[in-house]
Amino acid sequence: MTLLRTAGIGLLGLLGGVLFAIVAQDVLATTVIGDSPVSAGLAVTLATLTPVCALLGMVTAIGIDRGRRRRTQSPRADDGRHDYPRIPRS
Repeated sequence: MTLLRTAGIGLLGLLGGVLFAIVAQDVLATTVIGDSPVSAGLAVTLATLTPVCALLGMVTAIGIDRGRRRRTQSPRADDGRHDYPRIPRS
């Protein structure tokens, strides 16, 4: 089940990264390029933006999910203990 959860979270992160890249490409292309001709370096940068953002979105989503899962499954969260010292009663 954790493999399917990780795959699902990865796909959601991939989709989020692609959507972010589409918006970023549109904004960058509009502001940077305008009416001027496109240089080869800028074209390569805009072309590689989508796969890079998709990969970063997937890795980030999986990392966040694993961190949250570890925190909620820790034994300290289940046993009801607290970090503060107990006050002795007189």
